[in-house]
Amino acid sequence: MMLRVRSVLQIAQQGGWCTRRTAPVALRSFAALPKPQRDPERPLKPATPWLLFLQDFRADATTRNTLKAKEVMTAAAKKWREMPSPDKEKYEAPAKVAKEKYDEAMKAYVDSGKKDAWKRDPERPKRPLTPWMNFIQEHRQSASGSVTEVVKSGAAKWKNLSDIEKKGYEVGYAEAKEKYAQAMKAYKDSGKAAAWEEKVGIAKVKAKKTSKDLKAKEKKMKAKEQAKLKKEKDKGKAAKAKAVAKAKKAKEAEKAKKAKETEKAKKAKEAEQAKKAKEIEKAKKAKETEKAKKAKETEKAKKAKETEKVKKAKEAEKVKKAKAAAKAKDAKIKTAKAMKAKAAKATKTAKATKAAKATKAAKATKAIKAVKAVKAKAAKA
Repeated sequence: MMLRVRSVLQIAQQGGWCTRRTAPVALRSFAALPKPQRDPERPLKPATPWLLFLQDFRADATTRNTLKAKEVMTAAAKKWREMPSPDKEKYEAPAKVAKEKYDEAMKAYVDSGKKDAWKRDPERPKRPLTPWMNFIQEHRQSASGSVTEVVKSGAAKWKNLSDIEKKGYEVGYAEAKEKYAQAMKAYKDSGKAAAWEEKVGIAKVKAKKTSKDLKAKEKKMKAKEQAKLKKEKDKGKAAKAKAVAKAKKAKEAEKAKKAKETEKAKKAKEAEQAKKAKEIEKAKKAKETEKAKKAKETEKAKKAKETEKVKKAKEAEKVKKAKAAAKAKDAKIKTAKAMKAKAAKATKTAKATKAAKATKAAKATKAIKAVKAVKAKAAKA
């Protein structure tokens, strides 16, 4: 049943008439309503064959003496299952007669309207149907299928309605809601609501619940006060412990500070001693360095002197070689000049001889030409 209610609520959420937040509240509101007491005029339901047998089984001396309370039901159920049908007739026959009488009495009770009157006051105004519920009632007339299917299709159809179409349902609901509020106020003011609640026992349940709530609230306040006192006590205890811890910590800090200062002074002394030793070592090294520097400079001066001597000797040798080279060069130039002059003279003599020969040859050629000319003239004459 609960699953069916939940599914319908989920579909109703899709239709827009119930939100995800209000759906659980709606379910809880049903559970929170106080249940009426049982109507004294309502017929009592008769015992079943099994319950009649169980009464006899419990009353049996053997059962009381040999079985524990929690073993009775198991043993009775086993015996009932194994009991032959003829033996069960002893319990089934009276149970059947009692059931028939109950059914007749219950039918008369229901037909008289007493059952409905006990569940709900007939004079209580009826709450008007919401726009959605009015719409779904109309939709049921034309829709087919299970309740869930009808609600689902109705939700889809309601969702697709225009604002103007929904307005028709909403206007009627607003008017009916206002009339219902007025009628409900008059109903409560008349005392009929309180009288009906008193009659069915709801008033008693409410009073009990109010008393219970007050007791629970008082208990809660007392527990809260005790918790507050405990908290303050714990706080004081914690503050004291904190102060002790703080003093201890301060003492330890002071001790640590002194130890730190002693250590610092010791380190300073050691540092001073190390500094002095370092300065003495530095002075010693500086003296040794100065001595080594002087020795190095003396050695350097000695080497420079020797180097200068070698350099001068090299330069003297170089000058000597240069003079000898210059002398050799002059002799070479003189010889070259003499040879050049001799060669020039020889060339000049050769040229003169050649010129003389050429002149002589030219004269001979001219003489031959003259002879030939004379011969040619003579021959011509």
